[in-house]
Amino acid sequence: MNIEPGCMRSLGGVVMRIHTVFSISLSMIVVGCAIRPLPRDVTRDTTVEIINKIRCEARRALVDELLRLFERSKFASTNALVPPLKSGMRKFKDLNDWEVDKRTLGFVNKFRYAGIGLQFTFTITENNNKTGNASFRMPFTGGTFTLGLKAGSEKASVNERIVNIVESFS
Repeated sequence: MNIEPGCMRSLGGVVMRIHTVFSISLSMIVVGCAIRPLPRDVTRDTTVEIINKIRCEARRALVDELLRLFERSKFASTNALVPPLKSGMRKFKDLNDWEVDKRTLGFVNKFRYAGIGLQFTFTITENNNKTGNASFRMPFTGGTFTLGLKAGSEKASVNERIVNIVESFS
């Protein structure tokens, strides 16, 4: 069997093109294979970092409200406690009853041993839909070779995290 050298080159080119098309199609299908979506993929923060930010904001709001009560007090001894409380040198739980006026002390006692319960539900859905197609036509001496390829995948990854936290402010 005698094959002309020019025919071998074109046949080799066909095989190489089919290999390339197959590789591209396979990569389109595999590229969307994530284990599960994570909050970090959306917010650039981990679940723990998101929860800590919210926890700190809630705590800060409570402390700020108590500090405003101390600042509005008509008693100088209560007002004098604001700077050490703001700096963290003193804590609300360590205050003596005689240091604070009765009205402000009533609010402090409400929140001194307060806690806050938080429930977080993170639900993230990632859709990985990939499609592609290619058509090739190659003229040969005895006719035309046509190859049509289509590939696609539809995937959805869902991740749900539920976190419960109870925090004491004492």
